[in-house]
Amino acid sequence: MSKLFLILFVSTLAYSKQFSVSGVSSGAAMAVQLHVAHSADCTGAGIIAGPPYYCAKNSLVIASTACATTPYLLDISPLIRYTQEQSREGTIDDYNNLKANTKGIWIFSGLLDTVVNQHIVKQLQKFYESFIPSYKITSVYNVAAQHSWVTNSYGGLCVYLGWPFINNCNLDAAGHILYQIYGNIKPAVTPLVENLRQFDQTIYVDITQAVMENTGFIYIPSGCQNINNECLVHVAIHGCLQNYNSVGDRFVSNNGLNGYAEANNIIVIYPQVAVDIIANPQGCWDWWGYTGSDYALKSGLQVSAIYKMTQSIPLLSDYQMLFI
Repeated sequence: MSKLFLILFVSTLAYSKQFSVSGVSSGAAMAVQLHVAHSADCTGAGIIAGPPYYCAKNSLVIASTACATTPYLLDISPLIRYTQEQSREGTIDDYNNLKANTKGIWIFSGLLDTVVNQHIVKQLQKFYESFIPSYKITSVYNVAAQHSWVTNSYGGLCVYLGWPFINNCNLDAAGHILYQIYGNIKPAVTPLVENLRQFDQTIYVDITQAVMENTGFIYIPSGCQNINNECLVHVAIHGCLQNYNSVGDRFVSNNGLNGYAEANNIIVIYPQVAVDIIANPQGCWDWWGYTGSDYALKSGLQVSAIYKMTQSIPLLSDYQMLFI
């Protein structure tokens, strides 16, 4: 039987201000935005079924066509120029950081994905290769998977399209992502339920303007609860129809990241976007401009909020709600 209770922790956290990021679907688009906008601090990315940076060009129509199902409409040349221009203007970090600071990129797109055409994701790879040496990029395009976060142990059939958008494809995306970014990581262990907690997102942003939930989730490994251990930070971003109100804890508990986090002292932040019946009815992250035309820049409400989370993780002295 599930129950909700509060525990008061008394220690602080020691963690790197650099971070890595991963995401699926609209979460993948947001992960790319975070990586490009904050390339001075973001050291790598895992992208599952995501489009290139600024693909939608502030347009829902473009987002749902050229960036989703009609790849012949997509030209990445303007996106590369936009990245360079915004870098010069200082609205995103220097794009040269992408080459200098990125340790690894892991890209996945399923052969059967009917939501984001595989050729869109291949254009993302070409976008990245304009800034990052190809040896730092690993891509997987040969798995018969639908639109989903993929695992080797949890979820629906690999060919299934639907709730909770996590499919068991006999492929450990979480492990591949973290290995690509951090190198020789330890094997995953069983994550501890008590280490998955909620935190207050309202301290980072006006959640009404940003269309974000009151609370996000965070996995704090046992080793990171000792102030003498400095931990890595990874941000994992859910996709459309995949926030806590839509799928419960299925994404934050079963994507495979927490087991690696526990074994390798990696704090995992799970920000949560909200549903807005008019602006965002499917609970997608903003990659087309519903929160403002600066959505892909450092000043973008959601980009800014998530970045602040990585730089100021809630103290363990805060009340954290646990589900057991």
